[in-house]
Amino acid sequence: MDPTPNPVNHAHDGKPATDPGHLPPEPLVPVPVPKNDVNAWVKVNGWKLLVMVAIVAFVCWKYYWLDVLLAGLGLSGIIFLHELGHFLAAKACNVYVRTFSIGFGPAWPFCQFKYGETNYKLGMIPLGGFVAMAGENTGETDPDAEKDDVDDDTDPRSFKNRPVWQRMIIISAGVIMNVILAAVCFVVAYSFGVKEMPPVVQAVEPGSAAWQAGLRPGSEIARINGIHGPWFADIPPEVASTNRGSTVHLETTYRGTPTAFDIEPQVAEGAYNPTLGLTFPTGVQLDTAKRDPLPPFAPGSPADKATPAGEDGIKPGDTIIGMTDPADPTKVTPLEDNWNGLPGKTFDYRRRLSALAGKEITLDLQRQDSAERVKVTLPAAFRHDSGIRFKMGQIAAVRAGSSAAAANFNLQKMDSEKVLSDGDVIARVTVNDGGGTRVVFDPTDKAANNPLRLPFELNKWATNTPGDKMVSVTVQPAGGGDPRTVELAWDDAAREDGFQLGSPNAPLPLGGLGLAYRVSNEIADVAAGSPAATAGLKAGDTLTDVRFNLTEFKRDGGAVSPKPKAGSWDRVKSHHGAFLDYKLQVQPPHSFDFKADRGGVLVEGTVSATTDVSWGVPYTGLNFLRELKVQKADGFADALRLGTRRTVRGLQTNYQGLYGMAVGRISPLTMSGPITLASMSYKLAGEDLTTLVLFLGLISVSLAVVNFLPIPVLDGGHMMFLLYEAIFRKPPPTFIHFWLTILGLVAVLCLMTFTIGLDIWRHFIAG
Repeated sequence: MDPTPNPVNHAHDGKPATDPGHLPPEPLVPVPVPKNDVNAWVKVNGWKLLVMVAIVAFVCWKYYWLDVLLAGLGLSGIIFLHELGHFLAAKACNVYVRTFSIGFGPAWPFCQFKYGETNYKLGMIPLGGFVAMAGENTGETDPDAEKDDVDDDTDPRSFKNRPVWQRMIIISAGVIMNVILAAVCFVVAYSFGVKEMPPVVQAVEPGSAAWQAGLRPGSEIARINGIHGPWFADIPPEVASTNRGSTVHLETTYRGTPTAFDIEPQVAEGAYNPTLGLTFPTGVQLDTAKRDPLPPFAPGSPADKATPAGEDGIKPGDTIIGMTDPADPTKVTPLEDNWNGLPGKTFDYRRRLSALAGKEITLDLQRQDSAERVKVTLPAAFRHDSGIRFKMGQIAAVRAGSSAAAANFNLQKMDSEKVLSDGDVIARVTVNDGGGTRVVFDPTDKAANNPLRLPFELNKWATNTPGDKMVSVTVQPAGGGDPRTVELAWDDAAREDGFQLGSPNAPLPLGGLGLAYRVSNEIADVAAGSPAATAGLKAGDTLTDVRFNLTEFKRDGGAVSPKPKAGSWDRVKSHHGAFLDYKLQVQPPHSFDFKADRGGVLVEGTVSATTDVSWGVPYTGLNFLRELKVQKADGFADALRLGTRRTVRGLQTNYQGLYGMAVGRISPLTMSGPITLASMSYKLAGEDLTTLVLFLGLISVSLAVVNFLPIPVLDGGHMMFLLYEAIFRKPPPTFIHFWLTILGLVAVLCLMTFTIGLDIWRHFIAG
């Protein structure tokens, strides 16, 4: 400790100076203990009390009070320990601490006391806390503390007069405490078992970087860059933090065969960060929530029309243990756990669903936390057809190792919304069918002019055609020239019937050929008597804007019922045709409002799709929980190892995210504010206490990283000034310190406004 003697300030009446290494036996300046006069407190703070009571009453009415209490205590604990770190370090360095406060504003009655020289209090506004030290000049003051006569500029116990190394310890102590808290949370969580998503690829988005590289659904990732044995949550940060032009190294196992990939991530249109196009794994347990669960299916879907219905039918948390066997549709057989060498039952479920498209399906369900079983029957699912026949778009991607990759097609390449190059356009597709040639796509043939139907027709043909198969594809080269025809070999093993289009510019895949193409927003034809024809659409129209009508389940008291929800207008671009149709299929009531351009004239209307019974689809409308595996420590030493590794992983993930934003690879729209944190904490408190502890550890890590950014007014900004002082042996010039602090304050206020605005948009406007 600093041996500089502590001044007496004439308050000790001739007693010897206090040992600087210890707290003084009494305050330097006598300050009366604040009185807990309830009447006086209410007079001054009555209106604040009414606001707080109203907020508490609303929360208790709207939410489960116990979950709110648990979430609130968890978040408050993070703040408390952060401030406690500053406080303990300040006391250890013999700094005069005026106030240690959890929360801001006046203290609640009977929630403050004075011990030694410091006033301890619980502030009325539970949105933070502070440690008020003499000479810190942070603007944090205590309205309940009486003024003392300590001179912040000259008193050696003032923060500003302590050695630089001591001030560094004090400033960094809060962040260090947050890191320690995170590690403790992780150790506790792993002691009881942490649920994590295994590194299994559920699906690969068509045309994505992983799809083009040839990575297959069902692959298990053994390594990503320097992370061996990752979980699925380790993948997005590694991908998002890549620089433009760099690759991600993956080592995978597919059906027992190891394969390595070096893939350059892509930024898809509408995406906030680079991705590979991998979908996280889901299981065969239906979606559920501990508090007020909603039906685990989409309103109006085949699952919503299942028999029996209601409480005797599909319920949240049910697990599918068996379903109709495609080999014998009269039987219901158990799902295979590793069908065709792929991990988990979900791949057998998807295989059967695809094979049973357009047919009635029976599911064998087991109730959650029960041995009870029930069978339900879902009606056949068919495509919802609008009658619009869009123009064929350009070839966008080919899969490595496929026959299409060897055909040297010109590809339409895009970077987010920017078109980098034009691609060939499919002009005709024919197959040998029963000894003759059959046209499956030709824009001049009204019976085969639908590019959206091409994958369905090829898959149906492949199912009914045994042996080796060839497909004849004629393309119009990019930039003009004579059409050329190539013969492509069909690969049954690469059929991908259960795909999802995750972004507006995602192309449609012909999985068996290894190519994917876009669909235009320009209408080539309108089927006679179709919904589109009734709405007034004609060939040559170009859709410019759409607004999908939505339906979702809502809980009103104890009852659950489908309710309409207003959609938003979306701009339609030249390559959005496939994505528009995909949204039409999966969003009940399967209708949309449109604006179209007809030679410069605006056309508006509404299209309500009808069922096309000739086109069966592998769709049930069921919502599944993510596939989770419990990782539980084998004793305290293992819990300490896992907790430490998770802490390092959390720090790395946060810094990777910040780096990605700094270089423009990750959108700031991915950030979350206090409303999202509070909402997630509340939700997890109602689900699983162990998961809540894990989440609080993640928040504590994030708080440590953000609070140590080199922004004045944050701890990292203070450390930046101290480093300057340590290097140059003097504080930075006053005017520089002042203006940097002002800029830092403005930056923090702007960041808070931005994140809170994002939260309000997500939770209350966009839904």
